Amino acid sequence: MKTILLAAMLAVGTSATATENPLDVARGQKILADARAACGGSAWDRLAGWHERGRITVPGHPEGSYEEWSAITSLAMAMRTEPGGAPVSHAGTNGTTSWRLVPGGTVDAGPPSGPNRLHIRDAYLSNFAYFMPTRFPAAVVAGDPRTVGATVYDVVTVRPAGSEDFDLWIDRASHRVARIVVGKQLAELRNYRIVSGVCAPTLAIQTDGNPAHTTTLDIDSVDTAALSPAVFAVPRP
Repeated sequence: MKTILLAAMLAVGTSATATENPLDVARGQKILADARAACGGSAWDRLAGWHERGRITVPGHPEGSYEEWSAITSLAMAMRTEPGGAPVSHAGTNGTTSWRLVPGGTVDAGPPSGPNRLHIRDAYLSNFAYFMPTRFPAAVVAGDPRTVGATVYDVVTVRPAGSEDFDLWIDRASHRVARIVVGKQLAELRNYRIVSGVCAPTLAIQTDGNPAHTTTLDIDSVDTAALSPAVFAVPRP
């Protein structure tokens, strides 16, 4: 799920610099490789696209809907959210230009030089790119493990080329990605199920620790067929 999903909403930058200790690099690569193997392995390379629909809940509003498209074969993505009683949000990137459709039909498009570092990170997360390192290179470094209750998490810092970094908390027992952490914000990923041979969370909870700022995404369906480039194109005003 947007490990996804919440990727487009995690708009906080981070200036943390991963330590380039060779042992930590090797350990980080192994942790992520084990997570990929436990979550579908080579099946990730056979996905042609990712189109999911579901429900979104934000504090103070009725349940609404969301729809997200990820190219999988490139860092293109788009997401449309319609929280109940709240303004509709529709944004994305075609891999070269980031865009946002604002109320009234106006299009706010990024510079022709391409998406900024935050947009690249969000697209990387949306496309599960950390499970396809050959297609989408990134620096990966292991940090200190964390323990919450009885669960031990292996933590890796991932920095895609030209992007801001983020942390993945991976459950040591199941090898599944349980958290995406960006600065003070985190996305909790839960209720995994198998989709086209890969495992994917069907519930994502984004929070900064304040219940008033918590957003929940519940996935209802996923289609992994190839997507038209028009889905990611900069909309015409």
